[in-house]
Formats: sequence, structure tokens, C-alpha cells
Amino acid sequence: MIQLDHITRSYGSGEGKTLALADLSLQIPSGAFVTIVGTSGSGKTTLLNIIGGLDSNYTGTARVADQDLSQQDDRTLSKFRSQTVGFVFQHFNLLEHLDALQNVSLPAFFSGQDEAQATARAEDVLVRVGLAHKLHSLPTELSGGQKQRVAIARALFGQPRLILADEPTGNLDTTTGAQIIALFESLNQEDGLTVIAVTHEEFLFKNATLKIHLEDGRMVDEPPA
Repeated sequence: MIQLDHITRSYGSGEGKTLALADLSLQIPSGAFVTIVGTSGSGKTTLLNIIGGLDSNYTGTARVADQDLSQQDDRTLSKFRSQTVGFVFQHFNLLEHLDALQNVSLPAFFSGQDEAQATARAEDVLVRVGLAHKLHSLPTELSGGQKQRVAIARALFGQPRLILADEPTGNLDTTTGAQIIALFESLNQEDGLTVIAVTHEEFLFKNATLKIHLEDGRMVDEPPA
């Protein structure tokens, strides 16, 4: 369960102050498949960052996976992110000199995990996202959709309960984007992961169980068609 109560986040000060989120409260049940939509600057990415523990400069209360993120220090938030959340972005953020296995297992390098165990785990998640035949391929040898699958595998590496995706189809053509959304749906339905995605391409997320529509940092009803 995700519970946000009276979240307000602003940037800057004085006349240049910008309100990104304004007294926002919402609940997201565990196992939901959620889209966050809205115009540019409406607060979508800010909301995602708060849920993921990447942003703590707000007022209000954010509870995610039974943790009050608003009361945690940086070290605890880092542990929360590594154990609970998997992040997927529009830009794949892969290291060009590492193959798919190495890109996926990279978090283990920083945590001191056994290399053999990390490699086995990376192989498991790459198989899960349909890349059993690309384990040793470099990013330059992969298509856009395959790169995003590697990024998703990396997000799954730490066995998260929550996947946060920021415009995950933004750099993909419509057909490839639909395949990536189908993968997210599979992770949600078969693996029980909560998936929350920021998107401008609502038509790809037609099976979402919950849609959050933001404008000027506030939740609003969906405009009439």
C-alpha cells in the first residue's frame, strides 16, 4: 500500500518559487497497475520521485511498503530504494562497455554481493524479460526495445515489490512500446508487482487499473473526451 497525505513540494523561493505538488493525498493498493498522466510540468515525475524515495524535500507524509519515507535519513532511504523499488527510465542508462549480464548485475558491485550469485540472478531476470539469447550482447548490439528490457531486468535484479517507470516507452516506436507495456502487465499480473508509470502515451496503458491525472500539482478528474 502507498499512502500519501497532504504532500506539498516546491522548487525555488520568493517570486521564482514553483509549486510542483500542492497538498496532494492519494492511496495506491498493493498489486495495482497505475499510470500517472498530465501535461508537462504537472508534477508527474516529482510524484514518482517521492514515492521512490528519491526526493525527501517535501511536507506531508509518504508511506510506502509500511515505511514512513518522510521520517527516514538518506542512508535508510537508500536501503529502501535498493530493497523495495526498481526504477525504469525513458533513457535506458546502460553502460556501453558492459554486456547485458554485467549491466543488470551492476548493483551487486556496490553492495558487495557474491559475484557468482549476482551473475546467476542477472541471468534469471534477463530470461524473465525475454533476453536469454542476449546475455553477452553490448548495448550497441541491441535494439531500443531490447535495451529497455535490459533496463527492466536491472530494475528487477533486487527483487523489488514496486516498479516505478518514467516514460518507459518514450524512446520506442509504438509496436515496441506496446511490447514493453505487455511485459509490465505480465510482471504485474504474474509476479504481483505494483507498477506505476508516468506516460504521455495513455493508449498503450489501456489495461491500467488506476489512472492518476495531474494538473498544476493537483489530482483532477479526467477531462471529457
